[in-house]
Amino acid sequence: MQSISLPILIIAGGEDPIFQIDHAQKMANTFPNATFHIIEDLGHVLNPLCFDEIVSVLLMHTKNLRNFI
Repeated sequence: MQSISLPILIIAGGEDPIFQIDHAQKMANTFPNATFHIIEDLGHVLNPLCFDEIVSVLLMHTKNLRNFI
């Protein structure tokens, strides 16, 4: 995974009973350009109540991609 140099965004749900936060954090740590974001009230299934935060994080990530290219 160290060979992947593109910025990677990993979003984890703080209430996810299937993929625990530590699993997502370990995954983020394997990529040199990973950004790790926790959405506290998100479980394993996307919740429309979290869409604003998800979209905000995605927009910030894609904006930062312009600086990378």
